[in-house]
Amino acid sequence: MRKVLLIHHYGGNGGGTISFLDLIKNLDITKNEITVIIPNKPTYLFNELKKSKHISIITLDFIPTIPIYSGGIESFLSPKLWMSFNKVLFDKIVLNKILLHEADLVIVNSITLSWLGPSLKKNKIPCICFNRETYARSLFGVKKKLMQKLCSYFDKIVYISKYDKVVSDKIEDKKKVIIYDKVSDDLKNLFELKQFEDFNLNVGTKILYLGGNSRIKGPFTIFKLAKKMKGSEQIIFVGGNKKWINSEYRFDSTKISYEFFLFLYYRLNMKKINKNLVFENNLENTKEIFWNAKILLFPSTVPHQSRPIYESWATAVVPIVTNFNNTNEFVNENFGGFVFRKKSIKNLLNQIEYITSNKNLELLRKLKVDNYNRMLVNHNLNSLKSELEDLIENVLIYKKEVKNDYE
Repeated sequence: MRKVLLIHHYGGNGGGTISFLDLIKNLDITKNEITVIIPNKPTYLFNELKKSKHISIITLDFIPTIPIYSGGIESFLSPKLWMSFNKVLFDKIVLNKILLHEADLVIVNSITLSWLGPSLKKNKIPCICFNRETYARSLFGVKKKLMQKLCSYFDKIVYISKYDKVVSDKIEDKKKVIIYDKVSDDLKNLFELKQFEDFNLNVGTKILYLGGNSRIKGPFTIFKLAKKMKGSEQIIFVGGNKKWINSEYRFDSTKISYEFFLFLYYRLNMKKINKNLVFENNLENTKEIFWNAKILLFPSTVPHQSRPIYESWATAVVPIVTNFNNTNEFVNENFGGFVFRKKSIKNLLNQIEYITSNKNLELLRKLKVDNYNRMLVNHNLNSLKSELEDLIENVLIYKKEVKNDYE
């Protein structure tokens, strides 16, 4: 049995956490003894993992990260970034846990954990880094160069898009692998039931937004869209604070933040927004949420990987996403869905009208079938077990050969 140690930096529900759970569930338990290191809060991930008797769990109060990615800490002048560097440089807890475990293989689930690479290489521990983030832009590409340098210490770097693999130009090609994020079978089962549904303004098209209040996901765009909408469409805003609709609710104005200004905009335009938007706090029942939707909005303000795109393909929901080079391999005009210019409410309204006008039904029906087939090829959960086994075997065989050559 191989001792495989996996590390994830966030305990809450989200795209990276879902991918981490998929990864663990698809490791072959007849070949791998699985241990994870995760933070003890939030508790969502811990509660999901403890359902399996085949997984050993090590929890820590905090796991340091380097939050340099598109949508992370943007400025090198930020005190938070330098605090993160400080915590990484002086960390002993995470590294000691790794060394005490004596794993045959270590897998980190994010490039924010790539700071572990130099220590893992120094201790000759086979290691894999999943790159689930898009590189941040910076002067002279310093941020990208730093993250690539740290990733280069790993034996394999796994990308979830071709774009991010290609732009990782300082990493050896033999180290780079693509394993796309996968879609659950529960969601795939919805396609047969929904694929022939058409859009009808008379019944009110449900438009799904899954980003909550996160700045990079584009909630301001969603509120502005709801304010402008004049049809019978309704936006389902998943992950927002439902307390906001209570006129008695008071935001802590001493915490001046992005969310405070988001709340302020919402309350100033509350009557117009609420005509076209409802809050949904249930993040766990993804199947029910997609069942009620016909359009998915992903109006990210910076390049950002979007799991909901593949989930929309599986559920006969048409996605509209911000037009970034990073995601064009998944969605471009009339390919995979529709795109709009960043923060352009007019452009977004035009795309929604195009989809809901019922004038393009044949095109939309074909788009949904093509998307589903594309999902089956690259995002089918049934293929993940073999992809992971091939990856692990490749790393361990390579390390064994290197060791033998050295001896």
